[in-house]
Amino acid sequence: MSFIRNIVAVLSDSSNSLNWLVFCLAFFMYANTLPNGYKYGDEAVATDENVLVSQGILGLPDIFIEEGYGWFDFHPLAKASFALEYALVGEYYLFSNYIQLLLFASICLVLFLVLTKIFPSTSSAIRLLAVLLFIVHPVNGLVINSMLGRAYLLGLLFIGLAILSIAKWMTRGDRKILVVVCLYSVLAMLSNAEMISWFLVPIFVFAVLNKMSLKKLLPVVGSLLIATTIYGLYRFSNVTEPSILAVYNPLVDLPDFGSRLPTGFFLLAIALKLLVFPNPLCSVYGYGHFEIMDWAEPTIYISIVVTLVLIITSFWAKNKQPLLALGAFIVIIGLIPFSNIFDLQPELFDEKNLFGASFGASLVFASLIGSSFKINERESIKQTYLSRPFLRLFLAVVFVTASYQTFSRNFVWANNYLLTTTEVEIAENSVVLNYKCGKYLRDEYLRFPVRNFESHVDSAAYYLERSVLIYDQWPASLAEFAELSMGESGQSEIALELYEKASGLSPGNNELKVGMARALDRVGRAGEAIELFGNVLEKEPDNLVAIDWIVSLYLAENYLDEAEYVNQRFFQLHPNSYRPFMLQGQIFLARHDTMKALDYLNEALARNQNDLDLNGILLEIENSSRSSN
Repeated sequence: MSFIRNIVAVLSDSSNSLNWLVFCLAFFMYANTLPNGYKYGDEAVATDENVLVSQGILGLPDIFIEEGYGWFDFHPLAKASFALEYALVGEYYLFSNYIQLLLFASICLVLFLVLTKIFPSTSSAIRLLAVLLFIVHPVNGLVINSMLGRAYLLGLLFIGLAILSIAKWMTRGDRKILVVVCLYSVLAMLSNAEMISWFLVPIFVFAVLNKMSLKKLLPVVGSLLIATTIYGLYRFSNVTEPSILAVYNPLVDLPDFGSRLPTGFFLLAIALKLLVFPNPLCSVYGYGHFEIMDWAEPTIYISIVVTLVLIITSFWAKNKQPLLALGAFIVIIGLIPFSNIFDLQPELFDEKNLFGASFGASLVFASLIGSSFKINERESIKQTYLSRPFLRLFLAVVFVTASYQTFSRNFVWANNYLLTTTEVEIAENSVVLNYKCGKYLRDEYLRFPVRNFESHVDSAAYYLERSVLIYDQWPASLAEFAELSMGESGQSEIALELYEKASGLSPGNNELKVGMARALDRVGRAGEAIELFGNVLEKEPDNLVAIDWIVSLYLAENYLDEAEYVNQRFFQLHPNSYRPFMLQGQIFLARHDTMKALDYLNEALARNQNDLDLNGILLEIENSSRSSN
């Protein structure tokens, strides 16, 4: 609540027109994202597909005690925010997008206040320029457009508030402020544990740049250490092994650190390049997007040199250009820990890791512009830009170009279909993007009527087959291609081969076994299908797809007692479904008990009047009854 009151106070102060400017520009830069729907991955955290989120407030305790993958792939506070949203408005993407915009605008405001607080002698024009560059930087689009970016938004927001509180501690010396610093730090890690590397930022700012006395610095360090300890103890109780797949990060197949190092530095070079020239951008990186590198690649040495320059600049420029020093330091701590150099990441490369680093890059750019145009700290913002026509022209080109790319890319995020079909042209060899493109092409024509169904089927098959050809060890793409082959393409033999391979790669996956059993039935091997469905039900007795299908198979093979036995289980598990009533009616039909069959079939019809098979069975009974009369 104190955070909200502070924001309101800042925005309602008439002397803080620049605060209003920063907040509004940040909000409207992404205003065209509001009507965009949920994208891939969002369903897992922000919709009723997530069991805990769909419980609303009641799900909050379980959200904070559930297990998470690895130390850093765990964002309970972000997920809790979606549960609160669900309690208020249900599954509503417009509201979620609005919260994303408010959070980004609040971050930009807090960062502007941080710069004003810790660099009061730096030109206000340069401070404003740095934040505006951050607002328009295209690499931030993924974090704001994707609900998975909520963790990064909340994490950076709480880090900014912690730094503001430390600045207040410097002037007031009230120990209660240190408690607030600790609280904000814990909240930052609960939002996104990667923010732990950002704890070095306030230490660098106040110890190196502002030369805080040891007497005041030690309590701050102590607060940060306490926060880290609290989070560590909490996290230690529910940490599991990180989920790193070769399809997202092929470096897992390399034997040791030394063999991974060249590619790690190459990917760091890609990250640094996108901070300066953010084009092309892609929401997913993984197998096939980048090649595994060796030391013969010259880009690796450029990456090492730039990294060393940034480290040296962080300390060399601390007195004459503190803004430049801080920017270089933020780029380093924002990228190095999560660049596959020291520790493998769940994805080969993730643009979300550029979010905080882009603020550091904006500080570097603003500082270099200030020194190049000899901007004096005594000049007002108006004086700075009115007296330098070339600077105005230069910044106009930069802001128009960056804003156009940012604003136009937001439209691409309208839905999964548009996003994947656009980005697969950028990364033709990406296994994940080809898979997602095929998957969401299928999703479009399965959920919505399309004008050219055959063309969509062929396109989906093309991308899914391409994904499998590039990397044939990923069960997800094999299964998706199998579903398309068995359904829309009518090639059940190919589907069976794909499911057999996928099941071999993931032998404990019952969903793949169900798919393989369905394919076996389609190719006329009903006995093997029944046996496989039986194996699934032994391990997962409540698998409704397996129950439904095996009852139908028993009916087809005239194993009526077995069919009825399994169907009773269907009634128990899914009493509100029309399917067990329909199946029971078919069982009585097979036993020539038409009266009982009609009772169950009519009950099924009352529950679902749109099932074509059900209506066909009833029509057949009616016609048979007329002909017999």
